[in-house]
Amino acid sequence: MKWIHSLCIPAIILLSACGGGGGGGDAVVSGDSGSAVSIRMESDGLPVNSAAVQVLTVEGTALKKESYTGLLNGEEIILAKTVPGNLLLMLPGDLPPGSHELVVDIEGKKKTLHFESRASTGANRQTDLPSVQQTLLDSIADADDAVATLQTEGAPQERINEVIAHRDALSMVLAELDTLTDAEIFYLRQYFSFNLQTDTPLVGTSAAATPRNWDACVASFKRQHLALAGLMTAVVIGEVLVPAAKVAWANPLVAVAIGGVAGVAVIKVWPKLMSSIDDFIADCASINTTSLEQDLAVRSASAVAPRTTSIIDDERREYENDLAKRYRLVNEYRYEEQAASLLPDTRSAVIRLSDFLPDEKEAFFLARLVKDYSEEAPAASLNLEQISAPDVTGDLAPTGENTFELTFSKATGTPFENEFTFVIYDATNDIATRYTARLWSDGHCPDYTIDLANVVLTDDKCIVIQARPEIDSLDYQEYQQQALVMREYYTVGNAAGIELKSLKGLSDYDHIPEMWVERIDAYYQYSVLWEEPGRPSVRARNVLYSVGGSDLEYIYSAPILQLRGNSLEWDSVLKEAIYYLNDSPGPVSARELYSDPLQNDDYTWSSVMREQAWYDELGNIRSRHVFSEPMKGPDGTWASAEAEGYNYSESGEITLEVIYHVPAFSNDGVLQAPKSIYRDWDGDSLVEETIFTLPLQTTAGDWQSVPEERLYSVDGWTELSYYSAPLLATDGTWESLVVRKETTYDTGGTTVLIQSEPLQATSGEWQSVMLSTSSSEPSGYSNDAVFSEPLQQSDGNWVSVMESSSRTWEDGTSQSITYTNPLQNDDGSWTSVLDEERNYSGATMTSIATYAAPQKPSNGIWGTSYLSRTIWSGNSRTELDYSSLLEAPDGSFVTSVIKTKRAYDGSTLQTEWLYASPYLDEYDTWTTYIRRVNYHSSGCYTTYSQNGSILTDTCQ
Repeated sequence: MKWIHSLCIPAIILLSACGGGGGGGDAVVSGDSGSAVSIRMESDGLPVNSAAVQVLTVEGTALKKESYTGLLNGEEIILAKTVPGNLLLMLPGDLPPGSHELVVDIEGKKKTLHFESRASTGANRQTDLPSVQQTLLDSIADADDAVATLQTEGAPQERINEVIAHRDALSMVLAELDTLTDAEIFYLRQYFSFNLQTDTPLVGTSAAATPRNWDACVASFKRQHLALAGLMTAVVIGEVLVPAAKVAWANPLVAVAIGGVAGVAVIKVWPKLMSSIDDFIADCASINTTSLEQDLAVRSASAVAPRTTSIIDDERREYENDLAKRYRLVNEYRYEEQAASLLPDTRSAVIRLSDFLPDEKEAFFLARLVKDYSEEAPAASLNLEQISAPDVTGDLAPTGENTFELTFSKATGTPFENEFTFVIYDATNDIATRYTARLWSDGHCPDYTIDLANVVLTDDKCIVIQARPEIDSLDYQEYQQQALVMREYYTVGNAAGIELKSLKGLSDYDHIPEMWVERIDAYYQYSVLWEEPGRPSVRARNVLYSVGGSDLEYIYSAPILQLRGNSLEWDSVLKEAIYYLNDSPGPVSARELYSDPLQNDDYTWSSVMREQAWYDELGNIRSRHVFSEPMKGPDGTWASAEAEGYNYSESGEITLEVIYHVPAFSNDGVLQAPKSIYRDWDGDSLVEETIFTLPLQTTAGDWQSVPEERLYSVDGWTELSYYSAPLLATDGTWESLVVRKETTYDTGGTTVLIQSEPLQATSGEWQSVMLSTSSSEPSGYSNDAVFSEPLQQSDGNWVSVMESSSRTWEDGTSQSITYTNPLQNDDGSWTSVLDEERNYSGATMTSIATYAAPQKPSNGIWGTSYLSRTIWSGNSRTELDYSSLLEAPDGSFVTSVIKTKRAYDGSTLQTEWLYASPYLDEYDTWTTYIRRVNYHSSGCYTTYSQNGSILTDTCQ
């Protein structure tokens, strides 16, 4: 589609009678009366208006250039060519009244033209300003309409933007009108009044409705010539004259206003020229011959003016009973000699405006602006009438814009032939053509049925019933014109009491015996290719029945030629599959839709899945899968992949949605579409949403995606997980690991876990370790922990160990714990042990514990235990000291036991407990006991034995 060329030009300017208006008479050409070349001003009167555009006609030579330079009263001015033989002159706005001289060099011949201009009525801002405002408002509204039209027609965005630019420019001029002088406003009012008629339709642009004749042809030619002149006037004003004009505007808004109004008007007026050329073709070309061609070619058609014609076709046509033949009705047109003489100028107009015409319209015009051309009648306007044989029926069925099928039938199954005539009436062109024909048939039954006993011949079909004892089945077949159209299989038996002869309405045929069946097993329907010799038939539909299970129905495409071996055979491909809960046509449990037939590179045909749906027993949809557009794989066959998947609740709400990426073929040729988005709902609540990466190709060549982000919300909490960049695993597939997880609770609490960026273990496995965790609750409780940088163990795996933790409770108490630097155990694993623990009540410390330097026992696992503890309670405090680290007898851990304990009141030592040296108890656990208690406040003491009995008490 071509669109209007450069809408930025100040385009359509429609001339009032192709001139500027005036008194009477033509302008005078002087100084070259002996020359064969002449020039005159095409005005309906003189004097002319100073702001009017004038058309000059040049005779005696062809205009070879697009523009010419002239002198108007000694000042240089540009004249531009429009249609052949015409030049356009844009008069200055400040041209004074009186006599003027125009000198033009026309192909080496200087021509002088004298003309008169009248005085203007004078500026009147009160009347001029509203007129200009209204013109601008009308053009802005026209621009909005033009934008809507172009968008509907699918015009390029740059063309739409040009119209929008005109509209915006006019809006700007409208807003700034008050800044223009009275003279500038007056000039615009004159210019628009004399030259622009945006709301006046061209004369004769409606479709002609009278029979073709010479007068109508001439009138149509004049209409299209005037329309062409108007359009070309606009083009040359925009492309040549406005940039070069010596008009007296000092304010650039004047030029913007002229260009903008004209640029918008072009989009409204240029279709009128196409309409006038349509009229010329309709009025000037008449039908010479009409032919009914058995041809599948499709050409564009056009409605033309009606004219009554009756034609007798001498060809005798052959039709087989019920056999369709495809045709197109071709009308041959010719222009009479007088009309043909007008064709060159009309073709020249179309060629000159090729940039303004859609491609198809330009081709339409040029194909018909020749002395002889053909045109196909629209199939929808054709009717089959007046069949002479009363027992013959016929049908004319459109198969395309210009193609149709003719079918004739006689209701008998036996062989016959019949002579008859028929008429095809072309309503568009009012032509009735009578044809002679012969209808014949070899009958319905194929040859092989002659020797069969169970055969019934009717007017419309041949019925054949054959027993298939090898599969305990009856085969019921129906033929038309010897082609199979329907087939059914029944299981033999009488348990259900079904008698096939009665079921099929064959009770009046005594030679057919009773045939008892239990049920139908399968039903097949065939499409018959009546156009083909031998009338082959292909599958169109079949239903498979089952006992106590779901039934299946297949629906196939229209017949297509399929390559089998080295020959072409008619076939069809699957178009729809329906699964029933019980005997069809009961409730549908599932439905599959397939594409139109697609040809593979080996010239076979196939179809691919387009949609899948599953239903419940009430007919409500419960699941649906939509597939991608078909794509041809590297092996030359077509495939599709799932594009969208949905699950539904009983009330029809979506409960699960899966969106897939655009599919691509894997290295082994399988079309794959990895997940893009996964959403899971519980009622109106979104339970899970996972966003996946762009497709990634595995080492094996398969396509997959991995999570980028996941939202999970259930039971009063919501978890948001962020994942690492995609990682290639050792098995060649891709994975991603959680690097951050944020959990929020409906009660107001939060938890944030931060993991390290993925690290590859020696085994190749990707791992992520904890870096920090923090949580808070609305009650005031919070818990934070910090871990070390990732550490690789001797087994190749990565871990992190605790560095510090802190907790705060709602009552203001808090705890702070620090750990040692990472320590590697003998088995290569990493650990950290306690270093210090502090507890607070508000800002006041309530206890502090320090731990001994780490020690590695016999088992090789680092450990530690208390070194000291201090506990405050108001003004009192308790201090505890511990022994050195002690190793368990089996070397499994280290520990310490209390060595001394001191209680203070302020700075005064009140009581001191002294403990015995550590010893192993009966459980092989290090322990101790209170050996002595010193009561410093009273100056006495008490000693104890290992079993706790008092040995000495000086306090009594």
